[in-house]
Amino acid sequence: ACAAKGLQLLLETFDFDIDKKCLIGPSRDGAKVSRAVRKRHKDFGLLLDLSHLPLQHETPKQAFAAAKGQIAHIHIGNCVLQAGHPAYGDQHPRFGLPGGENDVRELVAFLKELFAIGYLGKGKRPLVAFEVKMTQTARPEDLRGLRRFRESYPQAKTFFVYTGSRRRHDAGIEI
Repeated sequence: ACAAKGLQLLLETFDFDIDKKCLIGPSRDGAKVSRAVRKRHKDFGLLLDLSHLPLQHETPKQAFAAAKGQIAHIHIGNCVLQAGHPAYGDQHPRFGLPGGENDVRELVAFLKELFAIGYLGKGKRPLVAFEVKMTQTARPEDLRGLRRFRESYPQAKTFFVYTGSRRRHDAGIEI
């Protein structure tokens, strides 16, 4: 039904013991479900999220090894494992947040693994989405991670979406 409309049905893995405490996670569990569903429905796949991997006690290498061939969509974000932190769990705080699990080093490792398993590569243009919670302000420290990303990938379009009303540009980032 989805394929007839150019759509794909996705299953996103989540943590099972920290914040959301969902049924499907870690990635090996999601891949098992995906393999079973894909036998009858080719328009089904997994959505893996960098921000969920620390919450699922997984590295990118472990997650992608388990889910290779099942991945249909990627999200990139941050999370916090420190109980009591205002952004604890799967809140998608900005990159570079003190106490956050993912920053540039983790993002680079994640992207390298996507290339290693063939999800990303020459001639491939799958959707990879950054998922970061909006704020009401655009402080310089909020843009730090995007600036670093833009320095490494100057051809990328970068946006910082926030709930404020002032629009501007900062070092190639549209705010």
